[in-house]
Amino acid sequence: MKKIKLFSFVVLFLFLAINVSNAQEIEDAIEIASIELYDAKVISQEGNKINLSFDLFNGGKIQQGIKYGIQLIDYVDIEESDNSSAVIDIFNQTQEASEMQVILNEKIYEETITIRNNETINKEIEYVAPSYLNGEFEVWIIVKNDNGMLLAMGNLGKIVLEGNNQFIKIIPESCYLIIKGESNEEKYSISQGVDISLDENLQAVCELINNYDKEINFTPYFNTYNRSTFGELIKENESIQNNFIIEANEIKIFTFNIPKIDISQAYDAELTLKEDNNNISNSVVFHYVIQGESATIQNLSLDKDYYLAGDIAEVSVYVTPSADIFYDSRANIESINEFNLKLAIYNSDGNLCTDDNTKYEKSINKQTEELQTFSININKDCYDPKIIAIAENSSGDILAQKEYQILTESVKEELIEEQSNKYIKYIAGLVLFIFLFVIFFLIRKKGKSANLSIFIFLFFICTGLVFNFFICEEANAGTFVVPGISTSNPYAYEWELNSCPSWSLSSPGYSGSCYLDRKWPLGPWNILCAGIQNLINQGTRLQCVNKTLYVSPGYPFAYATDAIYAVSLNKSAYSPGETIIITAKANASWCTNNYWNAYLVVNNNGNWTKIIEQSMTPVIYSTKYITAPTTHGTHTLTFYGSAFKGHDSTGSISSYTMQYTVTSPVPINNPPIASSLLATEGDCCSNASYYFSWIYSDPDDNNQSRFRFHIDNNSNFSSPTVNRDITSLSNPSPTTNNQTVLISTSPDTPSSDQLAYNTTYYWRVMVYDNQAASSNWVNGSFFTTPKNKYPTVDFNWAPNQPSENEDVQFTDQSVVYGGASKSSWSWIFQDGNPLSSKMQNPLIKFLLQGTKAIILQVTDSSGYSCSKTKNIDVNIKLPGWKEVLPF
Repeated sequence: MKKIKLFSFVVLFLFLAINVSNAQEIEDAIEIASIELYDAKVISQEGNKINLSFDLFNGGKIQQGIKYGIQLIDYVDIEESDNSSAVIDIFNQTQEASEMQVILNEKIYEETITIRNNETINKEIEYVAPSYLNGEFEVWIIVKNDNGMLLAMGNLGKIVLEGNNQFIKIIPESCYLIIKGESNEEKYSISQGVDISLDENLQAVCELINNYDKEINFTPYFNTYNRSTFGELIKENESIQNNFIIEANEIKIFTFNIPKIDISQAYDAELTLKEDNNNISNSVVFHYVIQGESATIQNLSLDKDYYLAGDIAEVSVYVTPSADIFYDSRANIESINEFNLKLAIYNSDGNLCTDDNTKYEKSINKQTEELQTFSININKDCYDPKIIAIAENSSGDILAQKEYQILTESVKEELIEEQSNKYIKYIAGLVLFIFLFVIFFLIRKKGKSANLSIFIFLFFICTGLVFNFFICEEANAGTFVVPGISTSNPYAYEWELNSCPSWSLSSPGYSGSCYLDRKWPLGPWNILCAGIQNLINQGTRLQCVNKTLYVSPGYPFAYATDAIYAVSLNKSAYSPGETIIITAKANASWCTNNYWNAYLVVNNNGNWTKIIEQSMTPVIYSTKYITAPTTHGTHTLTFYGSAFKGHDSTGSISSYTMQYTVTSPVPINNPPIASSLLATEGDCCSNASYYFSWIYSDPDDNNQSRFRFHIDNNSNFSSPTVNRDITSLSNPSPTTNNQTVLISTSPDTPSSDQLAYNTTYYWRVMVYDNQAASSNWVNGSFFTTPKNKYPTVDFNWAPNQPSENEDVQFTDQSVVYGGASKSSWSWIFQDGNPLSSKMQNPLIKFLLQGTKAIILQVTDSSGYSCSKTKNIDVNIKLPGWKEVLPF
């Protein structure tokens, strides 16, 4: 019986000890990341009905306004295409450079979703392809926000459709845009589009094939969307023409008038043909811009779905200027419009979450970045936050406005879970009490001491189970403080900032004459900065020392506070090589010289990872990913944090340990795969570049950690022109990788990491999984850049402000490159006499006063053409006069 009692005590002790390493769970950290699309696949197909599934993961700030769509892609032989000037959406030529991808059908789903940080959303959708399509097509998932900003895309592979082929086919690759009345009938790409004024008329020109065995009388209808087809539908089923006729089996070119919006912005106009209000064709999208001052808030992101008083809201805003500001636009705007970007956050009651007297705004001009970040001080609890961003010009006109309200779920879920667990525990305790009471009553009634011992054994086991049930959690977490105040003298010196070049330590334990630029390392340091003892973090950025500590006149000391660090792991047990997610929050140590100090690193079996390093804000969040070792057993993570300290001039440092286990055998790791390599040429009149993409996939579903990307004019890649090594990735399998490489703006002396003109290049990629396994080098198809840089068009005139019917001399000042010469000129003069000219330097007159548009297109001897538009102010005709004698 003693053995039973002793065993009961040991069991209870084990249950009580289980929770020693488990601390209270803390708030997850937030970092900037991107939307990733992975595990996209076709589940089933019945005729033209296809069931699809995919996952969307957000590793960054909360992303609102996410929309997704399906695009059905066909391949067209370039040599058989009658119109090589068409440019088709984001898809262009395939890597074999013999086919072009065109969108035959696009389905955008009405649902708009929000994805929180580190959230994965699985979607299963049904796509119904048009019943008339017949053949093999590729299916793509496209993910954008409601402004049309591309977030992710993925190829689901090919499907076969067996439709009846009874429709009028608008041939996408044949379509282009023209501006009615332009004498040179310039053709504009349907995807890049063209900018027009409100008094100009835009037309779409397309070749149609009537697959019906009868004459069709049809009407063109347009749906107009703000910025892209993923944006707001502004006008639906609008038509300004009717009664078009196409004969049975006829192939014919038609011109359609595109209804336009009267507000300056970019738009997509989707064309569909109808007969008796029934769709009888595929759709084609035409992009255009209405000239004038505007702005677009492309993306707006909050870092959390709730805030407490004292929190700092981190807001990211991606804002762009007027839509007609782009290279070679007809509006010919040389500088972006300046405007103010204003932010405000409201709670669910419609009240500001910030101080009423504090304004959060930034001036946006040509010197600012398009991606803006705001740190907003929250002074009251803010649930279901509503963020409003406004772009406003100097006159107070609103150019753009975007607002989102995010329902608070994380706190509600925590409260619901907490209450649920509380009720479960109460019920479990009550059931256990009744059970033990009944057992005790029965045993006592029989009066057997052995049975009483068994009761005590069961009591301890059950009590241990219930106690552990009350206190155990799944994930490891901990909070620790690094003291920054010396009780005898709570002050700290300021460091002098020296100008010596910075350098990095190669390993811990180095001792030498060094100095940190106001960011305390994990020290300690002595007053004279003559040496470093027991430095813990490798890679600390240091500076050479040539001075001792610096004391500001009149401010001999600076007060310093503690630093508080909270760290957590996503769970306590891992498979070998599995990713460990570390989330951390720091309340930084503060010094009265207005510097904050938060510095946190972790040692994982000798591998060091920096988690937090900053000196500008009081609260910092971070999420880091490390890899569990392959050996079984218990492993220790040791965290080291620093703080400012007292007048002894040493950095205060504390450590904190957490344990986790590795439980399963080491899996066999297969190397990842790089496939579907694609190189695409950009628009050489605007931003000359090439776009490259490929798909990373892994047989073991391991995340991608890295890729290498080479371009060389030698097929042996002996000296790559482009040599990129992108690390620290955490992409799921499969993921599409993308890279952009510019063609040099200096054709004769291209910079490194840029391409030269008239050169054949070869390219290849290598991908790595998070187990350090890599693919072999995978080669894409070679490509040849244009023979020379496209012309840079420019011109002037004299006199600068002519009058009506006055001779005006225009002078071509265009530049051609690479040994090419100017071969032709095409001038268009609004209200001019003549209206056009093929001369290099024409002499013309303007028949009417006012602002007139002048367009010059220059073609060089290589056949490359670019154009430019300028405006000239024509004054009213001067009155005639003659001298009259006074007598």
